[in-house]
Amino acid sequence: MSKVEYQTIGYRTGVIGVIAIFTILVILAIYDYQTSNIVEKTEMEVFKDDMDGMLGKMQDKCKEFGSPENFESDEMKLGWNDCMQEANEWLETNFP
Repeated sequence: MSKVEYQTIGYRTGVIGVIAIFTILVILAIYDYQTSNIVEKTEMEVFKDDMDGMLGKMQDKCKEFGSPENFESDEMKLGWNDCMQEANEWLETNFP
């Protein structure tokens, strides 16, 4: 193998190596860009969703007593009022 052939092979190998490295870097950059654009909920949004869910459960519990338009008895009305008061106090205490 002559010196010129050896240098040509070395040049080709270098070019192929540079292209391979560049390709890998481009793929990694695209992957990073795509993953960074995924919208994640902030800690506050997760907290708010949890709070809304808990308040909804408390209000659903209060619906077992009936609704303000048609209580079956005064006891049901008092139970509903107490339940809603508890839910409102919980909300005021826990919601930022």
